[in-house]
Amino acid sequence: MKKRAKTNVGDKMVSLFLKVEGATPINKVWDFLIVHQEYDYSMKEISKFAGVSYSQIKLLWPGLVKRKIVAMTRKVGKSKMFKLNLTNPVVKEFIDYFWAVIDAELSKRERGTCPYTNGKGAGIAIAKTI
Repeated sequence: MKKRAKTNVGDKMVSLFLKVEGATPINKVWDFLIVHQEYDYSMKEISKFAGVSYSQIKLLWPGLVKRKIVAMTRKVGKSKMFKLNLTNPVVKEFIDYFWAVIDAELSKRERGTCPYTNGKGAGIAIAKTI
């Protein structure tokens, strides 16, 4: 399992994927589900850990279920638990894309060409908030 690459933006830790592709609600959900794909979570937990409001999750969720991006794994009381559907070819392709974006950004940092560093490789993030 690859480690999650994070950078500081203002006072928040943001993954490189979100830094490059934008911290939209759907990208935040993808980011969380890919990095934590070995466990299942309720919609409320996904909302909390992905940093997306619960009302936004409720808007996004029907599309994710319909396209079989997420799959319900079990019920715990009234809560339904979900996890990334790793059998879906679209999900597999997106996971490859996710890690390719991070790998490309890390390569830029190593070469010192990443705009988020001080030109010396790893380092100083742009001080702006999302």
